[in-house]
This record gives sequence, structure tokens and C-alpha cells, in this order.
Amino acid sequence: MITGRASPNQGEFSKCKGGILTYALLGALATGLLIAAFTDLRRREIDNWLTAAIALAAPLFWLASEFSLGAMGIQFAIALGSFVILTGLFALNMMGGGDVKLLTALSLWIAPLWYVKLIVVMALVGGVLTLIFGAIHLARRKQGQVAVPYGVAISAAGWYLFKYPTCHCAKLRQQLRRPLRPIGDDCVVERAIDRAGLAYLG
Repeated sequence: MITGRASPNQGEFSKCKGGILTYALLGALATGLLIAAFTDLRRREIDNWLTAAIALAAPLFWLASEFSLGAMGIQFAIALGSFVILTGLFALNMMGGGDVKLLTALSLWIAPLWYVKLIVVMALVGGVLTLIFGAIHLARRKQGQVAVPYGVAISAAGWYLFKYPTCHCAKLRQQLRRPLRPIGDDCVVERAIDRAGLAYLG
């Protein structure tokens, strides 16, 4: 998952394993999430071409990042499981079709335990958006169900995860090898998830 060794004085992201293609694909993913948030906010739709592009680019990211066959299989299994569960939510009218496809596509990019982080952050942001748009709905005295642009919450959660390296980072390894601190000084659960995610990546 690396095209060359980084010198000790290089920046943090330069120390991560991954070549130009890896970073280009991550940049494209970040841009895709922005587009998804914008279109969902503007017209309550996430285009099929966008979610398809995100999903189809994931195998390129795996190859560029030198995922093992086992890791690729896990990513595919997580995506399949996510699709089944989210389709059930769609059938219950609890989630839009575009949201289902975007979350499923994102699950191909993110390590399993970090995907849990994405779901948690998405739920928190989605809750805030529901309150905001619910208040607007009541203020305008509109009838019917509140249309919440959940693509914004999904995209925000995806962007939140960009602060965590999706590749092997020497600095992160060094930080995570330190003993866990008390809850008041550090988040034990978050550090534990980070350790598991790093172990999954290799």
C-alpha cells in the first residue's frame, strides 16, 4: 500500500502508505460527498450516477492501497450487509433510496469499525437536521412529512472520518501504542475503535 518510503521529516500524510492514485481517489470521494450533500439539500435527491461512481471507484482504492483479498472480502460483505439492512429501512419508509445507495457505496471504502463511527456521527447530525427542518416545517405550517436531507448528514459523517488516515500512518501507530488514558483525559472507546481499525488495515 505504498509506492515508496517517506523520510522522517515529511508531513504526517506523506508518511502514510499510498501513492498518488490513493490520494486522488480520496479527493474524488470527498468531492462526491460534497455534491451529494448539495443535491440532496437543493432537490432532496442523490443522483444514481454519483453513488454508482463512488461504489465503482472503491475497488480501485483497494488496489491502490494494496488491500489483501481478505480485506476486500470484508469490505464487500459489509457493503452487502449494509444494503440489506438499509433496504429494510427504506421499505419501512425510514430512509430514502438515495441515502441507502450512498451509505452502501461508502461502506466499500471504510474499515468496519470506522463505519460504525460513520453511522454514529450520521445519526447525530441527522438528528440535528431533523430538529432544524422540523421547526421550519412547523413555522411555515406545511402539511405532510418533513423532508430531511439525510444526504447532508451522511456526507458530513464521511468528511468527519477524513481526519482519520485510511492508510497506514507511522505517527498514528506510535500514538495508538501508548496505554489508554482515563476517560477524563481521553476517549477510551474512540481510541479502542481506532486501534481495531488500524489492526484491520494491517
